[in-house]
Parts: sequence; structure tokens; C-alpha cells
Amino acid sequence: MDTQLVIFDMDGTLANTAPGIIATFLHVANVIGVPEPSREALYAVNGGSLVEEMAELYGITRSEAADAAKIFSDYYSSKGFLESELFPGIKETLDSIRELGIRMGIATMTSDEHAKQLVRHWGLDGYFVDVCGADTMSTLNKSELIDRCIYAAEAAPGRTLMVGDTPNDLRGARESGTRFLAVTFGYGFTPEVCRENRIPYTETAGGVLDHL
Repeated sequence: MDTQLVIFDMDGTLANTAPGIIATFLHVANVIGVPEPSREALYAVNGGSLVEEMAELYGITRSEAADAAKIFSDYYSSKGFLESELFPGIKETLDSIRELGIRMGIATMTSDEHAKQLVRHWGLDGYFVDVCGADTMSTLNKSELIDRCIYAAEAAPGRTLMVGDTPNDLRGARESGTRFLAVTFGYGFTPEVCRENRIPYTETAGGVLDHL
């Protein structure tokens, strides 16, 4: 076993956070007075910069999107985050990884504040060497967040496994020089896409243990 660190994405990897995120996006649309995005458009959000996603979803400027992000943050902090739950088997998988003595971290485009709030909400305090979420203006990309986790764990990129559910996670892992494992129970990858593109994947949380 050569893995020193396992880094998890959050939305669509550790937990189903879609209901709360979608409700928050719809709330923002109503507050700023733009048409509500379709469910298809909301599910197509790929885990990138929140400000950029909002500018595209609502057809507004980046400056307006930055203001909208504050509305998003306030609502999600008070209500949206409650509409989330860990995927089946995640807690047991984290317990098994910890028992093996392998460190764990989180790298997510969810804001740093919300990411830490969710970890507490799910009762996962103490599992991760670091929870690295997006900065206020979403200037950090996925690779930079992964690098922060690696630095905090004092791990080697080549001995790190990034686990995620979207192409953005895969791209970040490649840029950071880590191995990558796709989960197909999230929002992005399917088994068919992974097989076609030769991306290692698991269809269950427990399957992560087979790739350490």
C-alpha cells in the first residue's frame, strides 16, 4: 500500500448536496429578479467557480455575480446546507481509511466556510487533515485546492489519490500530479464515460478502498 493521502471532492462525492444547492440558486434568481434557471441547467453546473457559474446561469456580469454570490452564501449558510446527506457507505469508508493510517483531506469548490460547516453538520470533525474550500471570490481552481491539501498533509502528489465525480476534479488531479478515481454515483461521471475514457472508477463508496 503506497497511498499517503486521499483527497475527496465534496458535492456529488461525499454527499448529495444537490437539493440544497438548487434551492439556493433558485432563491438567488428570485432575489435578483431574473428567470429561474431550468433544472437541466442547474444539474449541468460542473463544480467550477461559483461567480462564473452564476454569471452564465443568470446572464449577468461578473460584478453582479459577485453580489449574487453573497446572497447565495447567506441563504446556504442558514438553510441550504441542511438539505444534504452523506452517500451510502461514505462514513464506513472514511472509518476504514482512517483505520489504515492513511490521511484524508477535502478539496471542494464549495466555499471554505460552507465546506467546514458541512463537515461539522455531518459529524465528520477530526477525519481530515484539512478542508480546503473556495475563497470568497472563487479565484482558486481545483488544482490549487488539491495542492493545499497535499501541503497540509505533508504528502507526495504521486502518493495521493483524488476522488471526485466531475471532469473538473479529474483536471485538477492531473494538474496536481495525483492519481484520480471517479465515483459514478455523483453528478458527473457515468460508468460508460469512464470506460470509454479509461478513467478508473467505482460505483460504490466502499470501492474507494480497492484503489488505495
